[in-house]
Order: sequence, then C-alpha cells, then structure tokens
Amino acid sequence: MSSTKRTFRRFDQSTLSDSKNGIYAIIIFDPDEKSGFKSLFSWKSKETNSDYVEGVICTDPNLDYKLIRNDPNKVEKLKQEGVILHTIHGSWLFEMFIDQERIWKLEDIVPYKVVPKDDALLSDSRFWEDL
Repeated sequence: MSSTKRTFRRFDQSTLSDSKNGIYAIIIFDPDEKSGFKSLFSWKSKETNSDYVEGVICTDPNLDYKLIRNDPNKVEKLKQEGVILHTIHGSWLFEMFIDQERIWKLEDIVPYKVVPKDDALLSDSRFWEDL
C-alpha cells in the first residue's frame, strides 16, 4: 500500500467586491510564488510561505496590487488619495491582519460541540440498530 500526499496550493490574485458600497478586497495568495520561466532559473528563495496572503481593501476594482505591492511610495500615494483604504496580510492557516489589527486567529476558534437531545427523532443515529 502506498501513501499519497496531497497538497493544496493557491496562488494568484482574487477580488472580492461589495459593489453596493463601492469597495473591493484585492487579495494575493502566495505573493512571492515564482511560476513559468522565472521558476526555472530563479536563484532567490521565496520570501514568504505558500499560505501567506497579502492585499488591500480599496475603491478601485481594477487596481493591480501585484504590480505596486513592492513599491511603498506608490502604495502610500494611493492611500493618501483614498484609493487604498486598508492593507491585509497574514496566513490563512494561522492569523490574518487588517491594518496591523488581528481580525482572525486559529486558536480563537472554539470547536462546535454536539449536545444530544433527549427528545431526538427516531431517525437519530443513536437509534440505528445496524451500528
């Protein structure tokens, strides 16, 4: 019997839109992923893990954050102009931040606990005779 390891890798850019309020979240998954020709001849190792995400909440749905993310002057200019409202970064496996404020942390999630009811339906698995 052989074991198989499955890996889920997500990279590229996604846009979430709230058209009613005119705001958009542009999120880059694994922003330092090298693909295509660059990945064959790249000597520089990745700066971030594959679960890292980075992005912005902005007012322009066509903003190409991938192009400007490494230029702090352009990012700051767009913030001053009100195009970029907030920055997003973190790991979708551990914790996420918006403007340095942690909005989600894995350890903060309380698992759902099943509480059986005394007056359960007859179709409840506790009453199955074949188990």
